[in-house]
Amino acid sequence: MTFPYTNNIPQAGQTKAFTQPYILNNFEYLEKEIGKEHNFDPTDATFMYHLQASMPNKADPAPGNLLTGTNGSYYVNNGQAKFDDGTNTFFMNFWTGYLTGSYTPTSESTYTNVVAVPANVFGICYFYRNNDPSFDNSATSGQFTTGAASCYGMTNLSDSGGSSTPIQLEFNTGTLFLKARAGSTRYNDAVAFKYIIMYRPV
Repeated sequence: MTFPYTNNIPQAGQTKAFTQPYILNNFEYLEKEIGKEHNFDPTDATFMYHLQASMPNKADPAPGNLLTGTNGSYYVNNGQAKFDDGTNTFFMNFWTGYLTGSYTPTSESTYTNVVAVPANVFGICYFYRNNDPSFDNSATSGQFTTGAASCYGMTNLSDSGGSSTPIQLEFNTGTLFLKARAGSTRYNDAVAFKYIIMYRPV
């Protein structure tokens, strides 16, 4: 026989025989519900840990509105994970996707594919290399947006240790590939750049 979770049991005057099924059901209910988001192992308390943490949307807290004895709060607002330290609120997952890899420029005049990116996103990218002693710290950053079928890259004119931008991004690729080329002969030398790309929906 199964009951919903029953509060306030046993009551004074209730017999063991009467309350036993309710109490057993309460234990079963707690194990089942706790097990939805926790590893539940009654044989060893060290095996109890979170599997996930599900939270409903809530309003941003007022400054200084932390529970007494706490120094921070994790919560979800409008589908975004946030952290509040009592004074400031921080986004935890502003970027919803990221890509890493390497790109070797093969031309100063022709843009070539770096990596395919999703449609209808915007993002930032960072190219760098540190495996060539003559060009340690060479780097370029940039940003991009995509529509339904094209990627629009924009280069930040940045360089360390040189006189030109190492990597230039193509503004309208006509495809959902981020495309780039060498910024000068200096970087068209078959040495790969590593890249980090982070993006989120527009």
